[in-house]
Parts: sequence; structure tokens; C-alpha cells
Amino acid sequence: MLFPINPYGRSKLFIEHMLKDTAVANKDFKIALLRYCNPVAAHPSGKIGEDPFLKPTNLFPIIQNLVRGTLKEMKIFGKDYPTKDGTCIRDYIHVTDIAQGHIIVLNAFEKENEKLFNENIVIYNMGTNKGFSVKEVIEMYEKANGIKLNYTYGERRSGDATIALPDCSKIQKELGWTPKIGLEQMCKDSYNFVKMHPNGLYNE
Repeated sequence: MLFPINPYGRSKLFIEHMLKDTAVANKDFKIALLRYCNPVAAHPSGKIGEDPFLKPTNLFPIIQNLVRGTLKEMKIFGKDYPTKDGTCIRDYIHVTDIAQGHIIVLNAFEKENEKLFNENIVIYNMGTNKGFSVKEVIEMYEKANGIKLNYTYGERRSGDATIALPDCSKIQKELGWTPKIGLEQMCKDSYNFVKMHPNGLYNE
């Protein structure tokens, strides 16, 4: 198993170890470890979405602040990675697809699905199995919403992997969960959330 390369990843791994230890100590526990890729966007209604109270470090909240005007220019960290456009590649997944994944896993537990209950710990990666670079996401956000985003390039950021594309086929094969929403709609739903909350959720 590869070890996480940054504190955020290590903190999640430590929590997984704690949950695994709990399941070993108490066989009554049945635990599903759901490893998301990059959750983004908002509910299609625009009523619920991501609006960090602290300064965001993830791409979509940064773009949203740029759209709101609370950020004048965003910085892409690194343009010399060994990718097609020099920027990092990630798998992005819509939050509503993640919510549906949770429901499917919970239903499987409730029905005592044999695939889950032959052991009391299961692990699923949750993503689209498709990778997009930071620059591709920015370009799609502009295209999907008919806007222009102001950005520049900076130095690489410590702890950023060049490519993060986990294999997310297991949950599809075992439970039939497949994400339905593509990157363009993710960008549209994100923008719709910003339009409905132009000052952010905390200033309404």
C-alpha cells in the first residue's frame, strides 16, 4: 500500500486504522470506508453547496470565490508537471453522486448483502475513473458558464501529487454504483450555487 504524501492524507489513513481496530475489537461493527476523489459542485437546486468558512485550498471553492469577487486572481500551483498541460490531474466527483453512493452502501448493509457481510470491513474508492487537469477544469468552468476566470501560475505546492486517479471500479462491480454527472454539469451546478448565494452562505 502506498503511504500518503501529505498530512491531510495521513490523517485520513490514521482514522481508517482506528475504524479497522474498532471492527477487530468488536465484531458487531460493520464498517465501510469510502474513499472519495475530489467532491465538488453543489445540489442542482443551488440551495446547498460548498462554502468554506476558512480560506479554501481546494480548486472549486477557490474558483467560486473568484466568481464572487472576493478573490481577484487565483493561482495554479505548478505548470511544469509531466502532464499534457503541465498542471496536476485529479478525479472530480459531484456531491450528489457521492450522496447516492452512501445510500447504496447503507442499503447494502441493511439488507446484509453477502458481498459486504463476508467481512466486517469493506473499502471503496468513489470517483468517475476520469482525470482532468487543473487547467482543464478552469477551461471547462469558463466554457460551461460563459465567463472568464483570472488566474496565474505559481510554484509547485508541497504535498501535491502529479496525478491522483484511484481505481473506482470495485463499488461499481459489487454494488452497481456509477456516478452520473460529468465535469461540465459539475461546473454549472457550482456556478448556479454562487449565483444564488453571491455573498456566500455566511453573509446572508
